[in-house]
Amino acid sequence: MRWLEWIVAMIWLATGASLATRTYFVFNYAAYANLPPHLEVIGFPLAVVPILLFALFSLRFGGNAEPSSDPIERRLWGWRSTVCLLVACVPLGTGWLTMILRPTPKGIIQVGVWEPILFGVMTGLAHYWSDGSGLESLRDRITKVFGTSWHSFGLLCVFTMGVGTWWFLQSKYLFDSFQLGFNDFGHFLLRVIHTIRGQGFLMEAPFLPTFWDHFNPGVALLVPLWWIWPKPELVFFLQAFALAGSSLLVYGIALAHRLSKPCAALWGVAWLVYPSVGQMNVAYTYGWHPISFSIPCLLAAYWLLMQGRTKTAVVSAILACSFEEGAIAAIGCYAAMRAMRGFFTESIEPLDDQGSSDRELSGITAGQWAVVWLLCSLCFLAIYRWSGLAPFQTGRFAKLGSSAIEICLSPVLRPTVFFGLLFRSRNLFFLLFLISPFAVLIPRVQILWAWVAAAPLFLVLLLWEHMPAQSLAFQYASVILPILFLGAIEGSCRFNAWKSVLSVFAIGWTLSLFVGQFPWSGDTLTDVKSRSYPPVARWTGTSGTRAKGSSDHRVFHQQIRQIRSELHVGSVPFERSRILATGRLAGHFLGALELETVGQYFDRFSEYRQLYPDLSSPLLHYDMILLDPIEGFQQTQDQTKQIREMALSLGFELTTFIDGFDVLKRPYKSAEKP
Repeated sequence: MRWLEWIVAMIWLATGASLATRTYFVFNYAAYANLPPHLEVIGFPLAVVPILLFALFSLRFGGNAEPSSDPIERRLWGWRSTVCLLVACVPLGTGWLTMILRPTPKGIIQVGVWEPILFGVMTGLAHYWSDGSGLESLRDRITKVFGTSWHSFGLLCVFTMGVGTWWFLQSKYLFDSFQLGFNDFGHFLLRVIHTIRGQGFLMEAPFLPTFWDHFNPGVALLVPLWWIWPKPELVFFLQAFALAGSSLLVYGIALAHRLSKPCAALWGVAWLVYPSVGQMNVAYTYGWHPISFSIPCLLAAYWLLMQGRTKTAVVSAILACSFEEGAIAAIGCYAAMRAMRGFFTESIEPLDDQGSSDRELSGITAGQWAVVWLLCSLCFLAIYRWSGLAPFQTGRFAKLGSSAIEICLSPVLRPTVFFGLLFRSRNLFFLLFLISPFAVLIPRVQILWAWVAAAPLFLVLLLWEHMPAQSLAFQYASVILPILFLGAIEGSCRFNAWKSVLSVFAIGWTLSLFVGQFPWSGDTLTDVKSRSYPPVARWTGTSGTRAKGSSDHRVFHQQIRQIRSELHVGSVPFERSRILATGRLAGHFLGALELETVGQYFDRFSEYRQLYPDLSSPLLHYDMILLDPIEGFQQTQDQTKQIREMALSLGFELTTFIDGFDVLKRPYKSAEKP
């Protein structure tokens, strides 16, 4: 019946190709079919074919690490994988059935976001249940070549460098194409620049406390680096290789759990293809967030603990916490889990060939973990209370209560609101995309303990009224990912380690086809791109994309070079100028004396009014106002138009460019001119 298995595999290939023709949005978890079902099978991108064929190859030949000699058992494993592939074909069957029973409407059709999840999970289970018959000798040769030398690590390094380079180039391309907004990377770099110039330690604006939104003193470590490389590409580079380089730490952790080198290397690759990691690099065009630096620090701290280097591990953990207070919460939750786990497991399990007990792995007792949890809790509460971030973060839970105590008691005080927020449909998809790559490990108690550690962190994200907190496209789940991977690696150690990691890799890699940020992934940023540059601007009647190769792109960069040059522009050198700009433009003018975006100007108008009471309008504080008339992501076109009209009424001199952005220069009195 081998022919039947191959027929099912071909149908699976058609399903994957069909799903690849669709558009998936990871911000609001919507999916749209761009073609009718009968055309999806032949309308797929050609680049998808070799990737799907590789999946079939790994399924056919990469199965059981120790195939059973019992032919009945081997046939059973083969049938299980065939059934999984058949279930993965359900989305294709659903589309065809819908087409037969109901004529396809014209235009774009909304389809289910669950379809790629089902396809990925069933593909992973098929890898796990594959008998691997026919190529055991090849697997043995691979293990012999790559398991007894540095080749496994070398191949992982090559893949890591490739993915890291892709992520860096991806960020740079989007930045050059005016697709990265000023939030968040621009705001955090402003703090670095202001620190260098003595305008306040990590100060973003003079009327805001240093840590008004996040506790991140570790950002000060970028100050000497910015002296060396004062360009936004600095953080794009650091973030790309922080995310990609974490794969090497995952490899080291897997080795420390006594997995083979090829198995450990595959765990590193599984990290690289995990969809959330790729999405985090761009963060829905927000560019960079310091919390991405916490990830390698957290993984390094765990690896150092396993090596018995406790003091160095503590330093790495503190460094992780310095980049964002969420790392403190993650360490505290993980420590609480290890303490509970230790107390529940009174006897220490003896070492075996594939793992060891909690105490042997970390060298820390349950009581010591409890102390770590207590210290983290006290530190987090102190930072929340006195750093200045409490009003901002508490305001994001306004429906649950006006204070931290009311929010914590909201299940009792406001149960309708609490459970209404908790059981939103977007929360389910958010959890599925994060957890489904580990579907085969769900029965393992180790990963269940990891989920216990992550549960409080997930609860905060699921209850947050800030929609990006439940979006795969943002960085909010950053510090949860190390916990999930640690639990998965530990759970695989004593239970078919090779097959487990092959399944995790297959699911993550398959999902990355649809919702990742890789060369082989579909475009998940279509919505934010269309919001940034709509086809036709409402009040100008013009259109444009600002992408490379367009006349807009060329003229924009010419203007930017002119303004940033050493020549006096509007009677004020660039380094001494105060600039107000639309969001996509603002990031290109880092280095000005002061820099603000149009959207934030309206949000902070009352503060600016109080800061400059002698001016008839706070706009007169700025030397230049730079407006892209059609950009509408981090401010509306109406706000841009309003700023333009206000500036003209105040006497600003307007300079317009064909295919360029508007430059408005402040009117100077003779005494004010340098």
